Amino acid sequence: MQTITQTMLQEHGKIRSMLMELERISDKQQLKKQFNKFKWTLEKHFFVEEKVIFSIYNDEENRNNLDTVLKEHKDMILLIQKAEDALDEGYLELLDLKTILECHAIFETDILYPKLDAELDQEQRSLILDRASEIIRE
Repeated sequence: MQTITQTMLQEHGKIRSMLMELERISDKQQLKKQFNKFKWTLEKHFFVEEKVIFSIYNDEENRNNLDTVLKEHKDMILLIQKAEDALDEGYLELLDLKTILECHAIFETDILYPKLDAELDQEQRSLILDRASEIIRE
């Protein structure tokens, strides 16, 4: 069975690839279409973490880590909106979003996901993976 870390790393790779693809698109209509797809993928990723993982892994000892992740999600949602507004005006600015996404992904990959794999029991890990696969499959 795949680990939470492996599953979510695949998602990080998908998000990173989509972000890089956005930077290569010059056609405005195609850019908007791909941006919406990227936004939806990122929102699903956040949903998995906030509604699936954090509902199972939510105790006081881990509150600081979870609060950090939630704050970063909110920051990224604001940056997505800013990028979407800029796109409506004819350009796309992704530098700030890329920066926070990379830092966020490193924290999750190096700290959060391995902690989940180590501390949750098999039933909890399976539940997270089953629910996550329902949401993020394409």
